[in-house]
Amino acid sequence: MSPEIDLMISIHLLHDTLEARIEAADLDQTVPKNDILMLIRLTEPIRMGSLAEEMLVLPSTLTAIADRLEEAGLIRRRRDPEDRRAWLLDVTDKGRALQSHIMALSAEMFRSVTGLSAAEIGSSTVQSRAMAGMANHTVIFCLPGSTGACRTGWEGILLSQLDSRHTPCNFSGLVLRKPEKPMQRLNEVIGQRAKR
Repeated sequence: MSPEIDLMISIHLLHDTLEARIEAADLDQTVPKNDILMLIRLTEPIRMGSLAEEMLVLPSTLTAIADRLEEAGLIRRRRDPEDRRAWLLDVTDKGRALQSHIMALSAEMFRSVTGLSAAEIGSSTVQSRAMAGMANHTVIFCLPGSTGACRTGWEGILLSQLDSRHTPCNFSGLVLRKPEKPMQRLNEVIGQRAKR
């Protein structure tokens, strides 16, 4: 079997194992699974429409979930100060406590199933979704969107990698190196395409 198929099967088995353990865990049984998925996505106030897009659900589905979470005292709705027509969802203290419990439980289960440490998981997540390149002697890093992932990427990987004293290897030599070939031909091609 190819490594790609092995990886896909492994990911599927990991998902099934984690889902079974989470369902068997000591969670608030009054909150349905889809509602919990929405709750853990609420890290900062967000417009309902934006969250519906992020979760790939219809706005009406998100409204029903928000109604249940609000009734349970886990979230609150408030008007968006930038647009009075829009509503923001925000987590209450009770919701944050449940979020923390779910996240800690999920993280522990993931570590126990995979055998990875928290540091290995954090840096692997960033590395699997990050991109980097150079343009005009400038290093450009594109990190995953969440604040926590960007912080992990900067503090856990990039900061030390940009320090020339970091061993056994680092990016500093790459950053300071001048291009080996002139960029004139590339600039010509880009300029011609931009004119079209």
